[in-house]
Amino acid sequence: MNITVFCSSRSSLAPEWEREARRLGEWMAENGHTLWFGGYDLGLMGVLAETVSKRGGRVCGVTVEALSSKRAASRFTTDEVATASLGERIHTLVSRADRIVAFPGGYGTIDEIFTTVVEGVIGGEESRRRVIAFNIGGFWNPLRAWLKTLAQQGVIGADYDQRVAFADSFEELTALLS
Repeated sequence: MNITVFCSSRSSLAPEWEREARRLGEWMAENGHTLWFGGYDLGLMGVLAETVSKRGGRVCGVTVEALSSKRAASRFTTDEVATASLGERIHTLVSRADRIVAFPGGYGTIDEIFTTVVEGVIGGEESRRRVIAFNIGGFWNPLRAWLKTLAQQGVIGADYDQRVAFADSFEELTALLS
């Protein structure tokens, strides 16, 4: 199975997030799943790619040409796809995915989540992929509450949980991935 993971590229993040990234990487490699990720050895992206690689798993990085002068592509990838823009990178990551996980992250991760959701809403059945927000330590609770409020106010469909699911534990995450 191809699993795309959206996550922070920042360093010095919560140790719990890094532990869970390593745990997911181990699980993916042990179960023969392929990691698709943002393509750089930064933050949680680097932790996850390194873990999958060192456990013998397949790691596919999707990089952005405009960033190539500022960042080196991950040294842990078995395959690399270069894209012209961030939007193209997101589209590539989503199109290759059987499942999508969002770890804690900032602007980029939020953009990736909502781009995936919007493509699913307007793109038809073939582009519908649910994002599983890995809610480590309640990180995504504000997003969950906001989506519920938006649905209650009628600006998004009541089926939002079909577009964004929340996993509150590693066990819930792996159950949703299976």
